[in-house]
Amino acid sequence: MFYGKGSMIPTGLTEGIKRMKKGEKALIKVPAEKAFKEEGKPLLTEASKHFLVEVPRCADLDYEIELIDFYEKKKESWEMDDEEKIEELLKRKTKGTELFKAGKYEEAMEEYNQGVRVVEYCTYMPGPEGEQRKPLILACLLNMAQCAIKLKDWRKARDTADRALTEDKNSEKAWFRKITSQIELEDFAVAKTTIAAWAKQVEEATKPAKKNPEEGSEKKEGKPEEKKAEPAAPAVPVELPAELKQMQRLLADRQKAYKAKKKNQFGNMFSKITMYRNGA
Repeated sequence: MFYGKGSMIPTGLTEGIKRMKKGEKALIKVPAEKAFKEEGKPLLTEASKHFLVEVPRCADLDYEIELIDFYEKKKESWEMDDEEKIEELLKRKTKGTELFKAGKYEEAMEEYNQGVRVVEYCTYMPGPEGEQRKPLILACLLNMAQCAIKLKDWRKARDTADRALTEDKNSEKAWFRKITSQIELEDFAVAKTTIAAWAKQVEEATKPAKKNPEEGSEKKEGKPEEKKAEPAAPAVPVELPAELKQMQRLLADRQKAYKAKKKNQFGNMFSKITMYRNGA
């Protein structure tokens, strides 16, 4: 008997195995039209003789099969209902967290990614499942970004954190991990722009809602009442998150170190040029 996949396993054999029970032994007879037909299965190399059997043309085949174990094929995401999708997402997230704690960051990232893919395109999900969808996607994306940071895959971390911001533009972790990656990539100008965008987002999120001038006022018949201009409220400084301030300091420090490094490199280069000229 041989082991294989794809075209190595005849259709008739697959059909026969599907009728078997776990632990059962059977002799499965496969006619040529459900095996390798007129083409047969010639051996392509001499080494193949050690693990494959040559099948003549138009050959009927007999297989002695013992079904030791099997697994049920998982549903595709499009086959699941909303409840099943959320269950699969939670399962993937839990497995990813276990792998992350074990230091298996690549495997963890794949689990989180597979979880997100289950519900990524389900923009309409009513009921309690819909309420769970967004925070679970956000958590998986943030964890994926953290895995990429652990692996020092800065581009992956940056792009994944960016995806997280599309789910929640106020996520401090997403902003933090995006800027961290940009600084590590030495995209200092871009990091500075991102920090400014984060600060603006914090300001917009903390800004009090504008009051409707018509609210709380009663309409009176006759001559309209003249509106008195209200004094402008004093501007209240916005308290920036500690993480944002940390990024500002980190960017300043890294830019300073980068400039010193470049200055030293150019200094050494000019010293060598001068030495060569003096030697000439």
